[in-house]
Amino acid sequence: MKTTPGREFLKAFINLRDKEPYCVANAVEKYLKKRKHKVEASYLLGGSLVHQFFQGGKLILINPDRIKKDATMLIGKGVCFDTGGYNLKHSMDGMFFDKNGALLSIAAALDNGVPAAVFFVDNMIHCDAPVQGEILKEPITGKHVLIDDTDAEGRIGLASLLADYTRSVKGVITIATLTGAAVNFTGERTYGLVHSNRHEDLISVLKAKLELWPAPTHKDYDDAVLTKVKGADVRSCGKFKGAGSSTAFSFLKHFNHGKHHIHLDMAAMMNDKDGNGLVWGLPEVKYLLGLMR
Repeated sequence: MKTTPGREFLKAFINLRDKEPYCVANAVEKYLKKRKHKVEASYLLGGSLVHQFFQGGKLILINPDRIKKDATMLIGKGVCFDTGGYNLKHSMDGMFFDKNGALLSIAAALDNGVPAAVFFVDNMIHCDAPVQGEILKEPITGKHVLIDDTDAEGRIGLASLLADYTRSVKGVITIATLTGAAVNFTGERTYGLVHSNRHEDLISVLKAKLELWPAPTHKDYDDAVLTKVKGADVRSCGKFKGAGSSTAFSFLKHFNHGKHHIHLDMAAMMNDKDGNGLVWGLPEVKYLLGLMR
């Protein structure tokens, strides 16, 4: 496969086993600046939903000067290690690769000249960590989020960046190793599961040969993330039997300001059978960017 700046970036970071988000973010920033790529880095903004949930971490912007009204933006999940928080995982195998959505977003931004915003955090148990049943407010949309499961952390970070950045662009693609439900749907080594708020258009053009597959959609999935709990508007996990990847997208749609939004759930492509990271997805994201034009 042809060598590109994005592919070289993925090769450099895909197997990084560092659980400390500041160290990962700083290493990424140093790598990009050394190669003269346009990058900005900052601590997560206090008061933002992502900061409330993770109590720290860093934001990295690629091509920030291209965040414009006619642009499509990439937003990626970078959880450097995920224990599940207080909803502790029974297995943490592969959790160093829960940052692959952020890495792929950066790589695709480098290759396609589009802007990207990614967050680097960890999801650990600590004294300020959120608990199940807690309600957090996203300040830009004003939505109050009921935390159903602290292991559904990636959607919280994506929602926060969606609320902030989709106001300034034409459309957005979110990329994340988001749900085990996607793996159950596609199986490992098979496809990325793709969601869209313009679903009919998506089904008609997606090509399975690109290792992408359209996710199911239904009004009931959207209804499943609504809640009657006092003080909350939306729940982080849909109260629905199955369809976990689709209800996760239903949650994200509350924060995209109605803009054209495609979501790639790449959980099935986190790492290979030997436990190493996968340099995967650049042709697929390029194809999705083409659908946004």
